[in-house]
Amino acid sequence: MKKLLVFLTIMIATTNIFSQSSNFSVGVIGSHFHNDSNENKISEADNPYGYGLVISKGITKDFSIALTGEYMQGDLKSGLGEEKDLRFHFTGIIHPFTFDSFQPYLSGGFVYTHRNFNYDSNVQKSDDSEDLINGRVGMGVNVPILKNLFVNGDLGMYTDGYGYVGWGSNLGFRIGL
Repeated sequence: MKKLLVFLTIMIATTNIFSQSSNFSVGVIGSHFHNDSNENKISEADNPYGYGLVISKGITKDFSIALTGEYMQGDLKSGLGEEKDLRFHFTGIIHPFTFDSFQPYLSGGFVYTHRNFNYDSNVQKSDDSEDLINGRVGMGVNVPILKNLFVNGDLGMYTDGYGYVGWGSNLGFRIGL
């Protein structure tokens, strides 16, 4: 828990420093995670869907940072309980070029995950939790709908530092402030 508080304090302080000027956006996302590793999974849930909020700040014309908070809840694949996750992504985003009809980007950063497992009462194992830190690289696109309203799609690959563990996809809306 102490690691989580230190991590959140640093991320929130950093985001607040950069949010004092323009090119600031907020948004909502829906996400889905796909496990491709047998040992170090992104989630133990059978069908891991989540939702969350994102705050983004443009540092320069071509670079921005984002802080994303996500909540995910799902039944375990084993059928013996459920998993509840809180995820926080801190991401750097490169905007290599921009068009009027869409804005592609490349992203990279790290993800802190706090996982809680609640096992059914007929299982002898007690409730459990764990903290994970993963790297994430991805790409996405912002599509303007109105002047300051965008639809956002994003695909990202997760690594535990030793290898590839899975990927995630996000779809959401962002409002430029």
